[in-house]
Amino acid sequence: MDNSNGDVAIDFYHRHKEDIKFLKYMGMDASRIKNSKLSDGSLSGGINREGINFYNNVIDDLLTNDAVLFEFVECGRDNSSTEPYLCVHHQLLVHATAAKLYRDKYQVFQKGLIGITLVSHWFVPCSNTKEDEDAVSHSLDFMFGWFIDPLTQGDYPFTMRALVEDRLSKFSTEQSQLVKSSFDFIGLNYYITYFAISISLLSRVDVSYHSDSHAYKLVYTEELSYNWHTVSGYMQLELYEGFEDLRLVIPNFTN
Repeated sequence: MDNSNGDVAIDFYHRHKEDIKFLKYMGMDASRIKNSKLSDGSLSGGINREGINFYNNVIDDLLTNDAVLFEFVECGRDNSSTEPYLCVHHQLLVHATAAKLYRDKYQVFQKGLIGITLVSHWFVPCSNTKEDEDAVSHSLDFMFGWFIDPLTQGDYPFTMRALVEDRLSKFSTEQSQLVKSSFDFIGLNYYITYFAISISLLSRVDVSYHSDSHAYKLVYTEELSYNWHTVSGYMQLELYEGFEDLRLVIPNFTN
């Protein structure tokens, strides 16, 4: 580890004018921006006017460069117990179909590679109990395994099948073969480590993707690592150790 970080990254905040011009120059027909939601109620610190001005400027620059805007709304306001699973299921099928098309028609002479980038947190148990250790396993299955198992094994993790049951879509034999090995490389984004606690210790008040894993996630902090009861709020700390731990368990999913 060289201690570098992603604090600056693509720096769209300062370079959006340049980036938008590049989109037009390249003839791109799709782009995505995501802005933070304005609170429905009052904000103790007031509205961040610089943030509002930034998004107004981005939209103005997009329109100036002939972009056609549309709002991707209401996608998460219906049935959270089924829609995340449907979304990922079709995302995997679309990826696999595109990968097959590229391999069949272009890869032999372009010599390119097909990859897919996944995102996963790392999880540590809140206690040494078997329940919290299971919560870690479930959390990984419901985040990393959700994608990597179909890509390497042709189906979702057994844990997901058992806990989600018929709300989790099924692959046909042909689809399973299509998705399996539909990549030449896997990219992995890691951002943060969470404590996982068995949801059996809490009240499960709804049925959704977030509760199906029977695990509750609490942001990992140094203070929390000593006594997780004493820390209130979600204090974020990105830990590179979590990425190393995540990297070490990848063979468990791919073999």
